[in-house]
Amino acid sequence: MQSKISARDVTIIYRGKLDREPVLACHGIDFDVQERSFVSIVGPSGCGKTTLLYAVDGLLPVNGGEILVNNRRVKGPGTDRAMVFQSASLLPWTTVWSNIIYGLKLKGDFQEEKTAAIESLVDLVGLRGFERRYPSELSGGMQQRANLARALAVDPDILLLDEPFASVDAQTREKLQVELTEIWARTHKTMLFVTHDIAEAVFLSDRVVVLTARPARVREIVEIAIPRPRSLETKHSSLVQDYVRQIWSLIETSN
Repeated sequence: MQSKISARDVTIIYRGKLDREPVLACHGIDFDVQERSFVSIVGPSGCGKTTLLYAVDGLLPVNGGEILVNNRRVKGPGTDRAMVFQSASLLPWTTVWSNIIYGLKLKGDFQEEKTAAIESLVDLVGLRGFERRYPSELSGGMQQRANLARALAVDPDILLLDEPFASVDAQTREKLQVELTEIWARTHKTMLFVTHDIAEAVFLSDRVVVLTARPARVREIVEIAIPRPRSLETKHSSLVQDYVRQIWSLIETSN
């Protein structure tokens, strides 16, 4: 199966606030994400996980090496990728439905014949009955469902997710994790997911990229040999916990 994303000897340097000295965020990063696979990135706090994800999306430039998406060098954002951010980032003045189709309208790609497909997407993410609600009327979990639907509506090859469940309560988070595995299975999207929650990464992923402390390097790539489909019982199983201990050990010895 071909690689949808390839990072080759990637180095990223950025300036902090108030024109501080340049920060070496990532150095010599190498990894691949295969088509239709689910890969998570974990590592110590502040190591550069989100920075790396933004570079894959083309929101940040790389200072060395290259990132390839669909065998083309990333030079900026592209229609083959969509990002789901940590905060829902919905437009507060318009409805859930209008938020979902917002990206399509920006592309000039929303026609009435696409309504049925969007309605199917609404069902897929569990938003049926909430289409005419405004973001302020939704819980944090429902807002993230809308955010996910908006990203999927433009039909990207690749979905990039930056800690999308970090701001919801533990019970909602686990429910969203299970739903995301189902969405991944039904849409066949390639997904690259950043999280600080190792159990979440293991539960969701085919492979977990473990980064070192900043400047981030790839400490190890862990293959997750857990059968699918996965359920909450899977997440709380000893098999998941064994992987969690393995990855924790890698992170602790990389500082």
